[in-house]
Amino acid sequence: MGGVDWTVQGSLVERVSSWIEADAKRDATVREWQRLENELMKKCRSRGLDFTYACRSGLAEARAMRVLGKQIKAADRHLEISAGQMSLVTVATPVDALAKIRLALRVQGRYDWRPHALELLEGGVATLEVVLGRDG
Repeated sequence: MGGVDWTVQGSLVERVSSWIEADAKRDATVREWQRLENELMKKCRSRGLDFTYACRSGLAEARAMRVLGKQIKAADRHLEISAGQMSLVTVATPVDALAKIRLALRVQGRYDWRPHALELLEGGVATLEVVLGRDG
């Protein structure tokens, strides 16, 4: 996950774009970890190895999975902290409100509610309502 700048400053739109890019890289890393896990499972079946033992072994797939696992955990921490910080940003323009909503939808994903998603959505919607002159 090298190359991700976690200290992005600038507009909320820039920060959200950077967050979404980092999240996509994290997702790609997870998919690579899963591919390696499948390869390790195949190797275990063909050699009669215990999968738990194999995960702790020096097999190439296991070593790579451990490296990727650390990268995923670090990315998860940074993404959550960054989303939390952006959820606290007060926005006053429709563009920033849309950025906040865009981030909230990405944070939320398709499944269980995740930290900060609701706050980001509510903040973005509230700003749009004020700017557009609508009552909540």
